[in-house]
Amino acid sequence: MKMGIGGLIDVTFKRKFRWTFSIDSIIDDYDNGIDVLPPQKGGRPQLAWKEIESQHVVENVYFPGTPDWKPLQLTLYDYCFRSDNHPIFQWIREIYDLDYFNNLQFRPIVSGGVSRAGTADSFKRQGDLSILSGCGDVIERWRLENCWPQTADWGELDMGDSEVVTCQVTLRFDRAYNMLRSLESNSTAGF
Repeated sequence: MKMGIGGLIDVTFKRKFRWTFSIDSIIDDYDNGIDVLPPQKGGRPQLAWKEIESQHVVENVYFPGTPDWKPLQLTLYDYCFRSDNHPIFQWIREIYDLDYFNNLQFRPIVSGGVSRAGTADSFKRQGDLSILSGCGDVIERWRLENCWPQTADWGELDMGDSEVVTCQVTLRFDRAYNMLRSLESNSTAGF
């Protein structure tokens, strides 16, 4: 008996709650024993094209120009770690020194194209978003190249609310690749 949509057996719904997101040393890096924050809410990359206008006799014609990847919003559960290594703070410190007690002022790390870690791009990380089937197989994978925290919002607090504290991070990235993964084979193709 066929159990898929309209009798199709090889159709799988993509569900909003079956996904994982990872950024090395920040999110989902449990294998390396690093303090990480698990994601609560996220999204898939958004792409817009900048238009090129061409005036043609009595009308305007438009062509797609350069792609413009929009920043990605990510909400993370905010834990209290035993160590003093909050993953988002550590990542931000690679870009901007927040050491208030030593200098009594904020100091930008990046100056003249060089950061404390060596190059201006050293704080950028690779992000991976995977959408899973009901059996845990990857049915869609996105690779976000050169992610960095454009904004970090530790949110509001409310004495009348018993919800878990979260941290919202806006990730800026250079580009995203949609990497298809077939359920029947383990081959991966990107486009």
